[in-house]
Amino acid sequence: VKFRNNNVKNRAITWSSNDESVVSVDTNGLVTAHALGGVQITATSSSGHTAYCYIDVVIMPTSISLGVESVQLFTSRSCEIDIILEPFNCTETFIQWTSSNPRVASASGTTIYAGFDSTGIATLTATTVNGLTASVEVKVDEYVFVQSINILIDGVQTSSKNVVIPYGESSTALQLEEYIYPVNASIKDVTWSSFFDATRLYKPE
Repeated sequence: VKFRNNNVKNRAITWSSNDESVVSVDTNGLVTAHALGGVQITATSSSGHTAYCYIDVVIMPTSISLGVESVQLFTSRSCEIDIILEPFNCTETFIQWTSSNPRVASASGTTIYAGFDSTGIATLTATTVNGLTASVEVKVDEYVFVQSINILIDGVQTSSKNVVIPYGESSTALQLEEYIYPVNASIKDVTWSSFFDATRLYKPE
């Protein structure tokens, strides 16, 4: 405690806590934490003047790690990653992210974001409230959209969309393949499906 009037002769102070089960304080102002939570510590002078402060009892992280060491994204895309803090019951879980190249990639919470129009590599660093750090390398490539898709029949591209399979013959199977343009499209996942059209059934007279 600091007195504003240096001429004060009686400098006796009475210390108190509004919750001794969380934080106790002795006659010399030494505080001891007993449980998680927040308390108000009050100093009262012999003349009845008071001053107070607030104390929060928390569990700080002792280590931080990320679920991956590197990530590859396309421009304008994002992904989620795991942030592992120890001990598991730490209360101070806020993470501050920084990027070596914010135009390429940035992060917030558990989400990594690729830039809209910049490609390259950026190192993202997660920092805890007490200064522990962990990093992930993010490589961002340009997203190339699919412009067209055609079907190859037994390896041959055809303009016809009608395929006839002679039923009952020794070979009744055809190999269908997809041809995607451009060939460097970023995502080439294709889902195949079959549709039964009764109006197209062959009906002999």
